[in-house]
Amino acid sequence: MKAGNTGLVTVLARQMPAEYQTIASAIITLANDPNNVLTFARTTGATDFTRQMAAVAFASLARQDAENARLMIPSLVQAQKLNEEQTQALRDIVAWRLMGSDVTDEQAKWRDDAIMRSQSTSLIERRVRMALGTGDRRGLNTWLARLPMEAKEKDEWRYWQADLLLERGRDAEAKEILHALMQKRGFYPMVAAQRLGEEYTLKIDKAPAHVNRALTQGPEMARVRELMYWNLDNTARSEWANLVKSRTKSEQAQLARYAFNQHWWDLSVQATIAGKLWDHLEERFPLAYNDLFTRYTRGKDISQSYAMAIARQESAWNPKVKSPVGASGLMQIMPGTAAHTVKMFSIPDYRSPGQLLEPETNINIGTSYLQYVYQQFGNNRIFASAAYNAGPGRVRTWLGNSAGRIDAVAFVESIPFSETRGYVKNVLAYDAYYRHFMGQKETLMSDSEWQQRY
Repeated sequence: MKAGNTGLVTVLARQMPAEYQTIASAIITLANDPNNVLTFARTTGATDFTRQMAAVAFASLARQDAENARLMIPSLVQAQKLNEEQTQALRDIVAWRLMGSDVTDEQAKWRDDAIMRSQSTSLIERRVRMALGTGDRRGLNTWLARLPMEAKEKDEWRYWQADLLLERGRDAEAKEILHALMQKRGFYPMVAAQRLGEEYTLKIDKAPAHVNRALTQGPEMARVRELMYWNLDNTARSEWANLVKSRTKSEQAQLARYAFNQHWWDLSVQATIAGKLWDHLEERFPLAYNDLFTRYTRGKDISQSYAMAIARQESAWNPKVKSPVGASGLMQIMPGTAAHTVKMFSIPDYRSPGQLLEPETNINIGTSYLQYVYQQFGNNRIFASAAYNAGPGRVRTWLGNSAGRIDAVAFVESIPFSETRGYVKNVLAYDAYYRHFMGQKETLMSDSEWQQRY
């Protein structure tokens, strides 16, 4: 029922014993229409099972009509004899649905009262992000303080604690936090460096000087090599995954380097992920398809490093990957997007979506589309990356909500979709990594991106 599979719920309910057919009928009715949740709660005995069923239906109702769900909570509590923990779970469900800019003052007060009592870290974090997105500094302070200690140690919340300390003139404490962040890897360590006006030093583990011949001459590697030769890439990747996962961390590092040397870019990345070799940046971020990216970014506003960062995030350099929704290839292009881009840029020789699995075709179309969204959003990689992932329309909505009240870092952190938020952070960091390997300046954001109001 939680998965929305009403057909299966109906089948299973009808298999219940005869003496349970009354409750079975109530369950079927509830599964088909969550609006019946209060009737269900009042007409069935209060048990752990009925409370669970009511909670699932209540969550569905809240997605459709948060206000109706909010007003219903006291009646559900009474009908099903819910304890405080169960009641708070219902409040949490509704509070998640009242995070938009269209809530009434009463709803906003109710939401914040509910979150203040909540033990849900993710819900409190969502409220912190909401405060960031609206430039509410008092709210930022309030909700950061409500986070449990373990959550406060996350990079993002340490940075924003430092930001508040700077605002209060407690520079020494703030800089101590920012310098500690700079010792780590990723988006916020780079942000900390830029905030301090200091150079961020990438930590890069050196590749193994030698690759053990036993690793490269065995039957497993022979199969991988043969499969790659015959362009049976996906089968080769399965074989490679089995080979890598059975090895020690040192051997995984050697295998990553071997794949790198063979120009098996995605297998190199795969090995670093399997071995958690996070500081092996050269093998994690190979300059894959360098000539093609050089050619198809020439004459465009987008940089080669940025286009490669998008591709690395989208596909981890697997040219044959297809998403469940149909996005294909290195830059994960949807067929409809490809057709529109080909027409807009007069790209020749494109005939069918199957060509998106060809690296050159994919890079040609992908960089053209990236150029399009990049120009749409004033040559700003934060907006363009978010638009590439979530669509231009959503980015415009988020910009309308923030209305020029916040800085770049706050805008990124306040993106409501966790996937898109992580995507933007990764792309900006990956771009910096690629610029490092190209011998270019590694600052996370350009001056215009950093100084702009969002």
